[in-house]
Amino acid sequence: MPALLEQQFLLETNGLINERLKLIPQKEVGIFAENLLTLACRHLCISQNAKRIRPLLCLYYHWMLVLDVDPRFASLGVAAEFIHTASLLHDDIIDEADRRRGKPSVNHAFGNATAVLAGDFLLTEAFDLLRPFERAISEQAILVIREMTKASILELDMRGKTDVTIEGWRTIAQGKTGALFSWCGFAVGHFLKDSEAADRLWRLGHHIGFIFQLADDLKDFHGDNDLKDICRDIRNLESSLPIILAINQNYQIKDKFVEAFASGFIDENQALILRDLVMRSGALTKASQLLSEELMRALDILAIFDKTLGKHRLDRLIDELTAI
Repeated sequence: MPALLEQQFLLETNGLINERLKLIPQKEVGIFAENLLTLACRHLCISQNAKRIRPLLCLYYHWMLVLDVDPRFASLGVAAEFIHTASLLHDDIIDEADRRRGKPSVNHAFGNATAVLAGDFLLTEAFDLLRPFERAISEQAILVIREMTKASILELDMRGKTDVTIEGWRTIAQGKTGALFSWCGFAVGHFLKDSEAADRLWRLGHHIGFIFQLADDLKDFHGDNDLKDICRDIRNLESSLPIILAINQNYQIKDKFVEAFASGFIDENQALILRDLVMRSGALTKASQLLSEELMRALDILAIFDKTLGKHRLDRLIDELTAI
């Protein structure tokens, strides 16, 4: 029964995404350009490999508080999905990525200019979806997007540097990933007129964000069912948490990364060599331990929801996210 309810919610979510990104009949001058923008958005938003994690988080948070879901609720999940997808479009331009979700990235398929504008368009769509709801929800979304942007520029500034601390990594992870997870909980709490739950779920989002980002960092060394290439972080000159742990405990490894990052370009063979150094250092084991500690912090916040359907489904999602 829960699986059927979840499937129904995803059908409503995908239906709303399709409706918001529908093509316009070409009867007027300029429609071709507008449809190009829509096609670029659909290329990433409507994909069999889109996991819809943020809409599902909204649903699970709702189920922690109330089982019956108002039909209007899907708009909150889609707004979160659009904000997330906009950030992916912009990230792929910065990273000069040519793949996303197992197919050519939007910037690779449509060009950088179209990808930038598609990201901007999705942000406007997100806020349009939030119009009918309590103003605090959209105001908090503005603050979250600001934090996501600040984290992205910090990540860009840290690129190619080997003096990134664990705290610096956490700041970036919280801004780029955790902030939107926190907003999902905040939005659900305010949608249901439960400010105490909104505060609790906001805090929970921080921990889930760290868990998600740590798992993603680990997948850079193991792969992710062909959806994420191994060594992408290394080739992008980014110090993921396993790299930070490795270079902080071994000066020889740090020297290798300093030399490689200083060159400004790392080829596939060199990336694999650096990957092997990190894997043999024990840093992946330490990162996995930190992930477990973060999970325990999340479980402490979730204890009050222990017997709810939402908690049960969230546990399952976290297990899937952290599977390496």
